[in-house]
Amino acid sequence: MNKQEFLNTFQRAMDALGVNDQTAHYAFFEELFDDMSEEGVSEAEISARLGNPWELAASLLREELGTGETAKSEPHRPNAQITVSEPQPRTEERHDENADTPQQEPKFSGKWNWRDGLNKLLNTAGIKLVINSEQFGGADSFDSVIPSAGIDELEIHWMSGELEINAEDRGDILLTEERSETAAPMLVEVRGSCLCVFFAKNGSAFGAKDLTVTLPTELANGLRRCTVQTLSADVSLAGMYVRELSVKSASGQQEIRAIADKAAFSSASGDISLELDVRDLAVSTASGELEVTVENTETAKLSSASGDISCRGSIQRLSINSASGDVEFSGNAARVQAKTASGDCSLDLDKAPEELNLSSVSGDVEVSLPHGAACHLQLNSRTGDVSFSGIRTDVTDAPTYRVQTVSGNIDING
Repeated sequence: MNKQEFLNTFQRAMDALGVNDQTAHYAFFEELFDDMSEEGVSEAEISARLGNPWELAASLLREELGTGETAKSEPHRPNAQITVSEPQPRTEERHDENADTPQQEPKFSGKWNWRDGLNKLLNTAGIKLVINSEQFGGADSFDSVIPSAGIDELEIHWMSGELEINAEDRGDILLTEERSETAAPMLVEVRGSCLCVFFAKNGSAFGAKDLTVTLPTELANGLRRCTVQTLSADVSLAGMYVRELSVKSASGQQEIRAIADKAAFSSASGDISLELDVRDLAVSTASGELEVTVENTETAKLSSASGDISCRGSIQRLSINSASGDVEFSGNAARVQAKTASGDCSLDLDKAPEELNLSSVSGDVEVSLPHGAACHLQLNSRTGDVSFSGIRTDVTDAPTYRVQTVSGNIDING
């Protein structure tokens, strides 16, 4: 799906769902396409990262309604037969003091009187909108134990709630689902060497759906691939080495602590916090905040439409692109390319980079280099103020410093 096809479908979805601030949402994702395209990302890849535009519009509507009135979309379900038996609840006695108290269905605003027609409309697009009209009491823990022999890939598709992936000294894989007794159990399938876990629902209601995946330490330190896709679930991952790691969400938060050869993270509105030892890294978000700490990184590409970007560590080639969010970097980077439209850009470099290329439309730019540093520098700013400290201008045959601004101030300190 190209840019215009995605935006047209997104507009139709917002119209059908009655999403507020449609002009702002449309402009927001249109700008995101333009920014990421300038970074060399194809329109098809951008569309793939953002996901189904109907699901994206539904997530915006869900955020408008708040926790009491929630809209969800139907998850993808595998066609192959589930390879593990029905998980059994832990044998813990549970006392529900309100068991005999009837639950009242929450009242919905008038706009939801046409929800049946809305469901019919979305079904034609392959999406089923689910409005949570039941409230559940406590959640029980359901365990599934999967043999780890032959497994070297992990794939998880989760909708909402919390998703945690960790490691401990054990011989098998433990899947623990926190959910209501009335909620459908997760779907689990082994496809070759890949363990696949899917969120599932029954009827028209979602119960508590939290998932904890506990991997054996040996497996967690040798995964070939780990892929996580969520709608609004918060994702926490720690204590793993993965050759290829990917986490994609619409609005959920991401907190990742891992070692990887190659890693990619994307979110429409959720914040992303990363502590990584990674060779190649790509992170993109629309409005979420990015906080990144990296080591041993050859290439890092960070992009955001309106969320702030904060990065520190050691990187050979760093590319940061932000439309309106602020950009901060501290540490070592051999080659730096940073671009903002209205966001401020602040760079605090421990060593003089080989190349420094900065561009800003209206945001202020502040660069701090070690005293006496010399590097190839090119900077363009239209109205933002520019401030440099630490560079030398009196060195014979020193690299050329090229700084250009239209109406902003320039301050250079040697």
